[in-house]
Amino acid sequence: MAGPSERSTPRWVRAIAHPTRIAILAHLLEVREASPIALSRLTGVPLGSVAYHVRCLRDGGQLVLAGETMARGAVAHHYRLADPDRTRQVLTHGVLAEETEPEPDPGSSVAPVDAPAVRRWGLLMAAIADLAARRQALGLTREEVAARIHVKPSLLAGIERGDVDPRLTTLLDLAEALDTTLGEVFACVER
Repeated sequence: MAGPSERSTPRWVRAIAHPTRIAILAHLLEVREASPIALSRLTGVPLGSVAYHVRCLRDGGQLVLAGETMARGAVAHHYRLADPDRTRQVLTHGVLAEETEPEPDPGSSVAPVDAPAVRRWGLLMAAIADLAARRQALGLTREEVAARIHVKPSLLAGIERGDVDPRLTTLLDLAEALDTTLGEVFACVER
């Protein structure tokens, strides 16, 4: 049985709500198929981060394994979009239009699109990205900020990566520790 968080924000919705993942999806719309190494070069994001984000997209149902090749004695996986038309629509419009939403397949494990959840999660991720940028601009480490708001650095890292759905009180404390307010942050990201 899915918990409240999983029902309101399906796993695959979370998968697309990160700037690196959006960049990966956009590049795959252009190149059709790529390995994490190629995606790292295309996006300028370190390979370890790209591999992590590719796994999130694969687990979320946006990417499928297209094939494997041998490169310098190692297997290189190549991925393609599971549904290029749907991905193009999400990237172009931010959400899927409700009237074009396909009927859910009873045997599918992928949840139907919840457009309001996509918008909410995208807004939250933009606010968290803004807070992370403010932390970096102030020259503060995650450890320093985590100590200020009384959380573990690993929790703050998970929040900044989009892996952890933070509590409102944590976000309020985080904004305060970075000399801002959530109102200012959301005002910036909604422009």
